[in-house]
Amino acid sequence: MELKLSPRKDFPGRGPCIEMIGDWVTEEVWNVVSRLTNDNWMASPVYQARQKCTVFFQGGCHDSKGKWILLEFWPKEEKDCDDFIKILNEEVNKVIKEDFTKIRLVAKTMNAHHVYEVEEVSKMIADDTKCPMSMDEKDQALNMCRVIFSPTDSVMHRAVYLLSAYTFKLQLVHFLDTWEVAESYMRK
Repeated sequence: MELKLSPRKDFPGRGPCIEMIGDWVTEEVWNVVSRLTNDNWMASPVYQARQKCTVFFQGGCHDSKGKWILLEFWPKEEKDCDDFIKILNEEVNKVIKEDFTKIRLVAKTMNAHHVYEVEEVSKMIADDTKCPMSMDEKDQALNMCRVIFSPTDSVMHRAVYLLSAYTFKLQLVHFLDTWEVAESYMRK
């Protein structure tokens, strides 16, 4: 997953932002972001890159389990963010669970109108976001879902996720982070 600056229209009144949202934003991803934004060793390449772009862990910093992170940059020029974003991409991609980056949708029921609805809305989302999508029967059987989106970057993932989950209120297949699995065992 490539982490990219979001379009400025998505965060009016802010500096350039990177938003990470969804199941792929695990506690491990949060820990990497927290470590990079708090690295204060002055000889560190992370610190030096961060000083050029003045990055702030603006949203989600209080909750490692929230599945949402917002980084805001205050650079003199947007290109000043490049070094930090490169390091961020390298470090975050070491811990991302690749399967978690896919967005899987299921129909509310197996009734034909629900299946048709999720498939048609998914086609609209794919057209709007340019996100690769599969409705292949093999993928459906293997992944227990109707539609699989495979976003290639954080901006595309955000767009598909928000349209699916909030705009059209489709049923997403959620992945459990390590802490969620542990909590489910504790409840039993």
